[in-house]
Amino acid sequence: MLVLLHRHGPYITIYNWFWLYEIFWCLAVVPVKISIALTVGRLGRVASGKRPYIITLYGLVTILALITIGGMFYIIFRCTPVSYAWNVDIRGGECQAPAILAGIYYATTAINILADWVCALLPIPLLWNAPLTRKAKLSIGFLLSLGVLASISACIRQTYTNALIHSHDRTSGLGDLLIWGYAEIGIGFFAGSLSSLRPLLMRRTITEPISEKDEGEQELYELPGDNPLPIRQDHLTPERPGNMSPVSREIESHLHRYIFEKPG
Repeated sequence: MLVLLHRHGPYITIYNWFWLYEIFWCLAVVPVKISIALTVGRLGRVASGKRPYIITLYGLVTILALITIGGMFYIIFRCTPVSYAWNVDIRGGECQAPAILAGIYYATTAINILADWVCALLPIPLLWNAPLTRKAKLSIGFLLSLGVLASISACIRQTYTNALIHSHDRTSGLGDLLIWGYAEIGIGFFAGSLSSLRPLLMRRTITEPISEKDEGEQELYELPGDNPLPIRQDHLTPERPGNMSPVSREIESHLHRYIFEKPG
């Protein structure tokens, strides 16, 4: 403990690494939130009346990205020279008022928590009447509910941030703050990436019965490269409306003949 609090050497190194942590945290959280938002946006392929929800989601993520990136640049250049942020022994150095940095911390944390809850709750109206199987809806809901855990991590991290801002010892609670900051990023990364691993975790045939009761009447199919979500057969028609590429129309035409025009 005495070594960590020594004014030179390791003491300066701690502040230097924490300064780098703040910068890379900002760089990491933006693509993580964008990934989760795109995962939610994929539901728009099969959900009706989704446009207002998707616009809200993308607008919120855009605001989050602007605030976070702006905060990152403020953290980098808030001290003159830049190295004064971790080495207060530099003569003639100065930093902006700590209250400004505290406000940026509060703003980025608040917008991140809001984005996590929106991503967790937004799929409910999107999935309510979507032509997906119940199993698919539950799987998607589970993935996106992980955003709630990320928001809990952000709340806990903010408590340690508050303690750090109002403490004369700049190393007070620093380890706990870093742990919960990494937890927030890790949970978000997991939630945003897990859906893309679905082809590696399970294999489906082109058709699969929903239940024994309606076997042969309602089946699932997965359209490669066009719509990776399982669609109910009763929502399939010979010509689905919408903007589809010629390749997608040809693939769907073959799938329709395979499912509905089985050779007898």
